[in-house]
Amino acid sequence: MYKTAGLACALLFVFAATASARNLTPTTFLASYRMMEETGEVMPIRSCAAASDLKIVDARSESADGRRFLEEKPDVEQPITMNGDIAAWVRSGVDTLSRHALLKFGATGKPAFEIRVESLWIEESVYRRAEFDGRVVLGVTVSPAQGGQPCWSERVDGFAENYGYAGKEENYQETINHALDRAILKAFSASGFADALCGCGETPKP
Repeated sequence: MYKTAGLACALLFVFAATASARNLTPTTFLASYRMMEETGEVMPIRSCAAASDLKIVDARSESADGRRFLEEKPDVEQPITMNGDIAAWVRSGVDTLSRHALLKFGATGKPAFEIRVESLWIEESVYRRAEFDGRVVLGVTVSPAQGGQPCWSERVDGFAENYGYAGKEENYQETINHALDRAILKAFSASGFADALCGCGETPKP
């Protein structure tokens, strides 16, 4: 009797999970930053590297931030939308990782640092659980504090994967936050980035 009841409950759970997966609806989640990279993955930038200002621009052209679809029927899909202030979300990530990298902002006479959010994307493949892929693309520029042509510019991206319950906000946030972390750290470690922050716009000494 107890075995029969247990089996019935298990079958009911599987049926409910499968039914939920087969009835996808559009979903949204809030842009809320939390550092996902291990602190040991953040390498300090040279001590001379500093910026006078940090500017974040949301320059995305896409109207949708992602899609969720059935694993067995990828053509059956619904949109995923990331709500909130995207520029503020990116700034939180840059501020957090900069502290770990010992990169300072607000330094008089130092270069200006600008980040353009070019695109962000998240995909959710749904079965009984879900697999998540996230990607963030940033345009990063270092320019003289007094204005003028950039001393350094680069396009960087970050990619992350996740696994968990379908449609759960925390899983979307973890995935896209991890992708953001990796994009920012790729910029910090890019060739020429530290050099630009150390000397962009400075008059060479004779």
